[in-house]
Amino acid sequence: MGSYFSNKMDDSDIQCTLCSKRDIPNAAVIWCAVCDEKLCQSCNEIHKYLKISSSHEVTALDVYKKLPTFISSLKQTCDSHEEHFKLYCPAHREPCCYKCTTTKHKTCHGFQTLDSLIEQSQTQFLDLECTIDELNINIETVFNNRTAALIELDDQVLDLAMHIKKTGEKLREKLESNEKEILQQLSVVHSKYKAIFENTVEELQTMKAEIKSLQKNIEEMKEFASEYQFVLGSQEIRLKLKKEKDNFCKYFENDHQLSQKNVALKFTPGQILNQDIFLGTLVVEEVACEIPFKKNASLEAAFPLDIFQNIESVKMHTSSQTKILEGKVTRNLAGCTFLENDQMLLSDWSDNNELLILDKQEYSVGIHCLDLNGTIRETIPVHGYITHITSLGRKLYYTEHTPDVVHCCDLNGTEIWHLALDGRGAPKGIAVGKFGFVFVVLENERKLLVISPDGKKHRELLNEENGLKEPHALVYDMNRHKLLLMKDKTGLTELYEVSY
Repeated sequence: MGSYFSNKMDDSDIQCTLCSKRDIPNAAVIWCAVCDEKLCQSCNEIHKYLKISSSHEVTALDVYKKLPTFISSLKQTCDSHEEHFKLYCPAHREPCCYKCTTTKHKTCHGFQTLDSLIEQSQTQFLDLECTIDELNINIETVFNNRTAALIELDDQVLDLAMHIKKTGEKLREKLESNEKEILQQLSVVHSKYKAIFENTVEELQTMKAEIKSLQKNIEEMKEFASEYQFVLGSQEIRLKLKKEKDNFCKYFENDHQLSQKNVALKFTPGQILNQDIFLGTLVVEEVACEIPFKKNASLEAAFPLDIFQNIESVKMHTSSQTKILEGKVTRNLAGCTFLENDQMLLSDWSDNNELLILDKQEYSVGIHCLDLNGTIRETIPVHGYITHITSLGRKLYYTEHTPDVVHCCDLNGTEIWHLALDGRGAPKGIAVGKFGFVFVVLENERKLLVISPDGKKHRELLNEENGLKEPHALVYDMNRHKLLLMKDKTGLTELYEVSY
């Protein structure tokens, strides 16, 4: 079987292939990937109604030119047997026809039909986008850390050089030769580690550019690619993404790769004038940076969220407790949020009428998307009796009551994962914190749970023994990593520091 990539046509080559054979200069308007022909409007009409080509998928030339080259170059016909590709060989990672299974692929196993791959492509593509987003965030974190380390190194060297010069002025007669020597050593040290840091920053910058390019390819594929191109193009992007992930993981294989280099002088106080080296001995100390990653081999296995922190590492520390002033009637505190000025806004779902939220009849119809005027523009269908909802990036998280389930879905309502909770704990407030950990309160069982980013693990953080009574609403402050918990009817709020 020949290559399943064809040569992309040149922008200036826009003549109809069939008309050109008859010396008729008609401009082509579409491209048939199956026939590998450019057709004008008239020839396209005939092509569309011929039995042999009526099912062929065609692409407008202006749309075709906008696709990434590796997408628009995909072939749909086997060069060896002149048959349409119907199967996909996972061993060779390429499409093939049925005859190829007895020739080039006769020893291969696990063939899949392209139709089945197309059906699976939406879920796989969503995972691909999420992986790219998460990898981009992690690269940005290391990039910012390395940039800050470079600035800190420059600042330290500058301060130290000034100190050396001031000391040299006081002890010029004895220090002149020594000053020159030690500044030279400092320059060598600075150049050595500065080059290391700059090289790391440059590599991360290249990674960022490649990830951005992959994101652009995905957006172009979503807008312009056919389903066939979408499936095979995703495979190509996945290979490129794995390469970037492998490069990124290398920074965690060496404990010294991401360490900060602190430069200092050491000497015996009070003995400067009696020392041969008056300014001291130049030393470089390596200090581990507080990047929120674990530097071990599990990076590839569970990249990119749950490798950095284990669910067992999440801890709660009480910061403060506040008693809300009583209202005219018993308060039903149903919602809360942080404001930019460090204040906290609470909603009272009761006859106090201090903040009106939802009518009871609106609970089970789905998630409403409203504009700034309060008009419902779209309703996302979801499961069951929804009580509370939150979001992070392109994901929605919500709690379902009876049965007790925590859900995670995309912005179209397609479920990514769900976690069924035993018993009748009545999950209510939900919030998403650092690394994608999910916090949920169980009102009836008086518990606060933390759920892993993939929804597979959960554990109990607080319960009634910790003084947790009538927990109802939650909100997480990403900037300060604080969790505000509101208690229904009691009028109490508790603020927690969250560590990882």
